[in-house]
Amino acid sequence: MYIKELLHNVQHSASQDLLEMRVTGVKEHVDHVQQGNLFLVLPSAAGHDMHAAARNAAQKGAVALVAEPHICQDLAKESLSAKLIPVSDMREARAHIAASCFPHQPRHVVAVTGTNGKTSTVEFFRQLCTLMDKPAASIGTLGIHGTAPWIQEISSSLTSPAPFFLHQVLDRLARDNVDYVAMEASSHGIHQKRLEAVNFQAAAFTNLSHDHLDYHGNVEAYFEAKKRLFSQVLGEGLTAIVNADDMNAPELMRLCEKRHERVFSYGKNGKEIKLEEVLLTENGQVISLEFFGRRYKIDFPLVGLFQVMNALCAAGLACAVGLSPDDVVQRLASLQSVPGRLQYVGTTRKKGHVYVDYAHTPHALESVLTTLKPHLRGPLVVVFGCGGERDAAKRRAMGEIAGLHAARVIVTDDNPRSEKPEAIRAAVMEGCPDAHEIGDRRQAIHSALKGLGEHGVCVIAGKGHEQGQLVAGQVIPFDDVKVAQEILVQLKGVVR
Repeated sequence: MYIKELLHNVQHSASQDLLEMRVTGVKEHVDHVQQGNLFLVLPSAAGHDMHAAARNAAQKGAVALVAEPHICQDLAKESLSAKLIPVSDMREARAHIAASCFPHQPRHVVAVTGTNGKTSTVEFFRQLCTLMDKPAASIGTLGIHGTAPWIQEISSSLTSPAPFFLHQVLDRLARDNVDYVAMEASSHGIHQKRLEAVNFQAAAFTNLSHDHLDYHGNVEAYFEAKKRLFSQVLGEGLTAIVNADDMNAPELMRLCEKRHERVFSYGKNGKEIKLEEVLLTENGQVISLEFFGRRYKIDFPLVGLFQVMNALCAAGLACAVGLSPDDVVQRLASLQSVPGRLQYVGTTRKKGHVYVDYAHTPHALESVLTTLKPHLRGPLVVVFGCGGERDAAKRRAMGEIAGLHAARVIVTDDNPRSEKPEAIRAAVMEGCPDAHEIGDRRQAIHSALKGLGEHGVCVIAGKGHEQGQLVAGQVIPFDDVKVAQEILVQLKGVVR
């Protein structure tokens, strides 16, 4: 491949002679460099020496190095065998180079950003398309979901995967004629420009609440990262789907309208998709809505207003890529829950219901607990903790929310990582001093289920679909769903 083919969408300062050079491949990790490669000298958040990486790559046979101007200036003072290619923005360049290496993309790619709801929304989009016999896939926190056999062989735990992995997946999906793809767009991924070269047809905003402030510093910077999906990543004149019930919706909608983006708003205050009434049933909800000018009443099979909101967002995205509104809305009645998102696990002997949910922010926890309250015929019990090395400010707030809404609160360990678990639990319990403290997560779940009253509801929150617990640098196998099911069997309950 010629360097000019790799850099055709990149702002660079390479000479014409250099652009005509052929390379044997592109690498971004120095350990993988081979003779004739182009090496990308990436900024390192971990403080790794970029100059040393560039030297090592040249010694291993890289014929050209792509780096930001100040790095190239430093390297030019050394006698390296590799040519230097300055680019104005290395992260943006990486995304476009990755897209050049893997040039095919599905025809209809959409993105979903927001503090909560991304995972469910992209999965609901995939389900809606599949129910309409459209080949579809979703990419995000749960990995890659779709029907192609090779999808089961790869996985990624990042909400927004790195560009080379992402474009390799998109390229293969496109070549397999998977035309409809929804992917999560995390604030980290947007800020780090991992999504810069994806040809999105539409993008959605679910909500904004207190999260990732350890990375962004404050809520304003966090929202700015989210807005960037609509102001710079999504092309002008395309479609934005916005939760009209979020306080940030007016500002985001003004931004989209300035860029001549078509806006579909959804929710109780929505225009194109207006939620008019929700009636609770034993196992779901009956929703009445106005959907692109027509009224519908749908038997929605999942519990929780937030599930309805995520489904409406997914429906808006499906319409944005050209699917029939009437066909889309009729498929809402056939959606299935996403693993770890208010996932029903089973029932105790006293007919207490057990759910597992990924809620790990104050907003998400409050949403889950207030969602379940109207369904209650007995006490509400919540088991949860907070992760280590993450936004510490939310710990007390989550404790307060749990104490406010639940009859019994059990504070346990989540993913303490390198922090002291007892210190994290203590911070949470500042918000709910009457809570029970049981550090061992299995014991905490056992205590909750054994003591769950007649027709009570227990929510095991924080980890959802996760398969392990991160403790002091170790990954300990732990699955909330499986553990809860094992305990239910021990207690003579019924597992779903």
